[in-house]
Amino acid sequence: MALALSSSLLSSPPTRFISRGVSATQGKTQNRPAKELPFELAQHVQTYLEEGLFTQAFSFLLSISGNSASAISHLGPVTIPPPSQLALTATLTVHPTTTSRTNSREKWDQANAALQLLRLVHTLVGPVNADFTTAFAFRKFDFRFTRHSEHRLDDGEDDGGGGDNPSGENDLNTTYARSQSLWRRAEDFWQLVGWAFNCACLPGIYAVRWNHYQLLLEFLIDVLENDWHVRNTSESTSADESLLWQYIELSAGGHARARRILRAIFAGGSRSSLREFREIFPHELKEPEQQDGKIKKRQVDVDIDKDIYGDYFGQDDFDMSDSDDEDDVASSGTGASGRHPKRIRTRTRTPSSRGITPKGSAGSLRSAYTTDGEDSSSSLSTTLGDPSCLSLRLRLLRLLTHVSAHQTLMSTSPTTFPDLEDLYTLFVEFVRPLPLPVFAQVVLPTPSNPFEPSLAILCEALLQRMLETSAPSARSRVLLSQEKLEQEYLPFAASKNSVDANARVSILLESLARCLAQVGELERKDSLAQAARDGVQRRLGRVTDLAEKGGGKSRQRDEGVAWEWLVESGERISRLIEGLAQEKPKRKGHKARRAEYQERT
Repeated sequence: MALALSSSLLSSPPTRFISRGVSATQGKTQNRPAKELPFELAQHVQTYLEEGLFTQAFSFLLSISGNSASAISHLGPVTIPPPSQLALTATLTVHPTTTSRTNSREKWDQANAALQLLRLVHTLVGPVNADFTTAFAFRKFDFRFTRHSEHRLDDGEDDGGGGDNPSGENDLNTTYARSQSLWRRAEDFWQLVGWAFNCACLPGIYAVRWNHYQLLLEFLIDVLENDWHVRNTSESTSADESLLWQYIELSAGGHARARRILRAIFAGGSRSSLREFREIFPHELKEPEQQDGKIKKRQVDVDIDKDIYGDYFGQDDFDMSDSDDEDDVASSGTGASGRHPKRIRTRTRTPSSRGITPKGSAGSLRSAYTTDGEDSSSSLSTTLGDPSCLSLRLRLLRLLTHVSAHQTLMSTSPTTFPDLEDLYTLFVEFVRPLPLPVFAQVVLPTPSNPFEPSLAILCEALLQRMLETSAPSARSRVLLSQEKLEQEYLPFAASKNSVDANARVSILLESLARCLAQVGELERKDSLAQAARDGVQRRLGRVTDLAEKGGGKSRQRDEGVAWEWLVESGERISRLIEGLAQEKPKRKGHKARRAEYQERT
């Protein structure tokens, strides 16, 4: 029997693997309907947010949403904040002023409470009822959210019920919902992904930023998976309306958008990656000021009689270096009251304290686009981050396969998104040059590998480009089976006589064997064991002479690691086949059993 995974890159994966976008619990849970905040409560929360009282705002929203979820009626409506407030909440989970550029415990708690609120809303009502497609839409290049429209609204003109403002984002009179919004700062979702993964692969302040981006990315990927699953299984919605579809359709890159998406997913902190996926917020890599234990005197003018309150209502936590930021501060005034839209505050700070010191000076801020080491495989790009980071990357790859599979089945897709054949070709292009240990983590089937349902397809796509020329050039376009593994893959070595290439081939063969064994489609046969032994000896024989040659210490170290993978992977293949159950004897026919019975009697 063949494994239900297609080896042909021209055919799509079976439906049972396509629909596996979320966990089984998500498929069984029915989301509650959402109910908008009453007008008075919404205005109350808006005042909190515009005045910068985020602790009170999130405590208030958590209390309202949590208490409105009835324990008796599992389908009772839940009161949730509007999309504009959810968008601001997501911004505060990663904004530097509430995370990496402050030593305030209160602001750290605000970022944690913001993430807690997002998770609560997602758990109770789900991504569709929460209208995350509106809340989490990127609008940097949306003509409906230009600076002109913002100032027009700030001047008190009515937009006629928000005709050009579908999300209500401009209803919040705070820079965190405008120039400092995550959804305005980032070019698209894939810039957020690329910058976050760059931070995951670099030390220092980059690693600190990754600690916060990781939490938001985990939440957003959960939302993408659940949203895709709900819209594919619901009769009232379609996949074309999903948030994932929106992120692909509206991504930058034109006809090369798929390649840019893959570059974002595999961003590893290299110089080219940092140039393409830059920091999102201004001076994001600036570390918090060191406290010397002394209380600083507030050097700001305060005149209560003239309604000048110094820094008490100011946005002093981040540097207003961009013109957009300064305009927003001038227009935001004191918040909801709007009494002083053009108030100017007098300060006595030095230029260096405002963060505008020339970058060429000794006191310049750390640049996000330069690195301490050289851009080589041994420095920046040797890893894709810790296991949790790699898991997020693979979950994004799996989501892309869902989109391609959907377009194959429904004959509809984002206009420039590739089909399965082209998509797996791109996967091969990015996975093949990965460092060997990372390559093994990607292609080997493990319980924590989220790409496993389609892993056999990826491994076959890689093998078909790495095996020696003596291997069958025209491989059978059938499902992966024991016969195909035995005849077309196991006995052969890599096309290159290098330790690294043969180690990768051995790892891929081990992955295919384990995929077949996990579903019970691999049985011990003498021909299978012989094919495995021949292949192990052939790959070892190809590189024995090369292993004895000298070289630099770095090359010797890399070849030593590859040699260990080659030997141990071959041993695991042999042990796997030896531990298989014997081939079941064929059932004898009625005439044969009758003849045997007559002979015995």
